[in-house]
Amino acid sequence: MKKFLVMLMVVAMASFLFVGCIPVTPPIDPDDPVDPDPVLPPSVTPVIEKIINVGDEDVEGAEGIISLYSSATQYMNADDVDDGILVKGSAPKYSEVNIYIGGIVVGTGYSYGAGEGFIVFVAEDNLGADGAKTLHATSTQLGFAESTPSTVYAFTLDTVAPEIVNIVVEVDGLAVGSEGTMTVTCSEAIDEDTLDEDCTNIWDVARRNSEGEFVTGLMADVPEYDLISPKVIELSAPILELTNPFLAEGELIRVAYEASEAPQPEEGEGDEIDYVYIKDLAGNNLVESIHYCYLELED
Repeated sequence: MKKFLVMLMVVAMASFLFVGCIPVTPPIDPDDPVDPDPVLPPSVTPVIEKIINVGDEDVEGAEGIISLYSSATQYMNADDVDDGILVKGSAPKYSEVNIYIGGIVVGTGYSYGAGEGFIVFVAEDNLGADGAKTLHATSTQLGFAESTPSTVYAFTLDTVAPEIVNIVVEVDGLAVGSEGTMTVTCSEAIDEDTLDEDCTNIWDVARRNSEGEFVTGLMADVPEYDLISPKVIELSAPILELTNPFLAEGELIRVAYEASEAPQPEEGEGDEIDYVYIKDLAGNNLVESIHYCYLELED
């Protein structure tokens, strides 16, 4: 009996100690409720390293479409964004990376591998209409809030090719050797660096012969160029040998513009170039076309 009482005392003491060790959830204080949306620390901000065309993904050393460190106006043209673009950079491993254009998410991907790199695809349609744009990236790590934006890059999307809207052909005389001037007005501003005087056969200025057929070569194939305003090109060249009928003020002139075969680089000095176009500031090719106008005699 004595042993039995001792055992009961031991069991009672152990139960007391065990119950005392059980954690008890304190009652919720209505004046200090638990925050259902706790503030999370921000994720590490990603870094954009390069933006390339989808077709250049497998091209070793492919240059970016825009320079991420230039203060000059940056452009993306039709060829640059054909099939979409790839935004490359680095972010914390396994984090979600969002690409924004104009504050709207246009592509999502994930960082991967030991280098913590990411490649996010942005479809051409997601780039939106032509115009000024801004692009940046954010990352979101597990258990963290979305990061602050990466460096914001500004560029102009221009996918519309420029066109010739008007041509005027003037001469300062009606004889062989007289100076001819052709003024070409385009739909967009032209890149002056693409007005290459070494290229031949870009312009074919033709007049009709006695049979009414247009005969090429009224003006020299290699004119002198002058960009007299952002959209207006002035070309000057001497009048070449004439055939009957004699050149006359007001006669119909046909002007054809087409890409020119390019002077090829010396062996080992660069890649072969097929054709050279006049281009707009974004690098879109001036559309090949044929135009008609009446010959004017300069005052």
